[in-house]
Amino acid sequence: MRRLPISSIILMAIAGMWLALLTHFLIQRSRFSEITHWPSTPAQITEQVTETRPVDINSKYRGPRFFDEVTGHVTYNYQVNGAQFVSHLASPNRSYLTEDFTQQAPLAYYNPNNPSIAVLIPESYQGAFYRKIIVATPLILLALLLIRRNLLSQQ
Repeated sequence: MRRLPISSIILMAIAGMWLALLTHFLIQRSRFSEITHWPSTPAQITEQVTETRPVDINSKYRGPRFFDEVTGHVTYNYQVNGAQFVSHLASPNRSYLTEDFTQQAPLAYYNPNNPSIAVLIPESYQGAFYRKIIVATPLILLALLLIRRNLLSQQ
C-alpha cells in the first residue's frame, strides 16, 4: 500500500478546515439573511454585563502597545404569540458590547419562522473574520501546491 506524502495530508487537512469554516459562514448567513425584515416585540433585559480590560501587545519592532478589550453578555426575555423566550444574542456580529440596553426600552427582533432566534440589533450578519479566512485559504493552498510541485520536480 502506497503512503500519502505528508504535504498531501497537510493540504487535505487545510482544505477540510476551509470547508468547515465556509459551511459555518454560510449557515450563519442564511440564519440571519432576512434579519432587517424580522418582526419585533418588546424585550425585557434581565442581565447585562460589560467588562473592559487593558490588553498589552508586545511587538518586537514597535514596543508595547495597549488597547481595551470589551467583553460581555446580555440576557433578555421576549414574548411571541403568548410564548415566552429567552435569548443571549444581541447582534449576529457581536457589535452590541458597548451599548447599554438597560437604559432604553429595547425591542427583540425575532425570526418569524423560528421565534426562539432573536436579536436586539437587527443588522445583517457580516462574518468579517470568516470572509478573510475563506478568501485567504485557497491562496495558501495554491501556494502550498506550487511549493509541493516544485519540490517534486526537483527530486
